[in-house]
Amino acid sequence: MPNLIELPDNKLQPAYAKTLLPNVIYRFPEHKLCEPRHRGIAEAEGLILKLRAPTREGSRQRLAVSIHEAAHKLAMQKLGIATSYAGQSIHHCCETDRFLTVFGAVAANERVMQALSAEQLAAVSVAGHVAERVFLGEAPAETWEPDYEDFLSSGKDGLRRSQLILVWKLAEETMLDELRADIPWQQKIVHEAARFEAQIFGFDRSVNAAV
Repeated sequence: MPNLIELPDNKLQPAYAKTLLPNVIYRFPEHKLCEPRHRGIAEAEGLILKLRAPTREGSRQRLAVSIHEAAHKLAMQKLGIATSYAGQSIHHCCETDRFLTVFGAVAANERVMQALSAEQLAAVSVAGHVAERVFLGEAPAETWEPDYEDFLSSGKDGLRRSQLILVWKLAEETMLDELRADIPWQQKIVHEAARFEAQIFGFDRSVNAAV
């Protein structure tokens, strides 16, 4: 999201600097840093705290995020794309004037991603959504809509939005069928999800617990 601005801690007003959550990247324009503390930031932080909590709800949410991001990583790995994991962040979207919470992410070289075809990008983008549906039986809209909208706004291969929607849906249907039938690939996702959870959340979930 190129419209988001990352600011160093020394530019934050005391109302923010003293209450920042550890291991969270904050990205928003300077005019959002005025006191009193913006409600949208507090709400976004509340979502992260729920995710980190040692509760059943927090555990399930961490599992969903871990499976989602692990599937993205492995889909990129299939295409020979080097990746790294990133943790939680709070972004401000200028277009909607909303604060967005990211629970975890897979980072890759932007130029490499731009070089992908529409079909390749669709396979990478839809992988997290598909994995959640296969492992957890559902994928809430808030977990896949950002991937979906990013893909549709990519303008890949000069395709119109309606054409990109079709590419996404075809990739989704194909990958659902393939993942449901591919037990070894499911096991790869489970193992990778456990690594993601240990690295990003500090929870070392066993493979048995993750299934």
